Amino acid sequence: MSFGNESSEIKVEQVERRSADFPGEWLFTWRVQNNTAEPMRLLSIRVPHEKFRATEKTFERPLEISVGTSVTFDMTVFCDQPQESIVENAFLILLIDWRQAHWRLFVRLQIRVNKQAMPDTVIASITLQRVGFSGIS
Repeated sequence: MSFGNESSEIKVEQVERRSADFPGEWLFTWRVQNNTAEPMRLLSIRVPHEKFRATEKTFERPLEISVGTSVTFDMTVFCDQPQESIVENAFLILLIDWRQAHWRLFVRLQIRVNKQAMPDTVIASITLQRVGFSGIS
């Protein structure tokens, strides 16, 4: 199975970013587009980087992503980096149910903080790994 081709058929993009309730908190909206030949379900998301982080969000009802469709989701992320700074190697990690297995979609991000100290994401790469492929769940 060629992971590169399949992960390129799953698109992820930042749709919106706005300030949240507390200083350093931002509400991000992301879109996941399924251009593969099979439906998938989004089970959970997490953002584990020290400088761009969020508590894992598990969907009580998984988000269904039919073939050729997309879903959007919101997540509050903490990022209080100085203006005009860059955070490298942050990740948005999605757990999906697809092809009768669980997969992790690793969206590697670069975070660019503008002059107003507001962060935006730039997607550096997207990779896909089957959960448990290395013997670790």
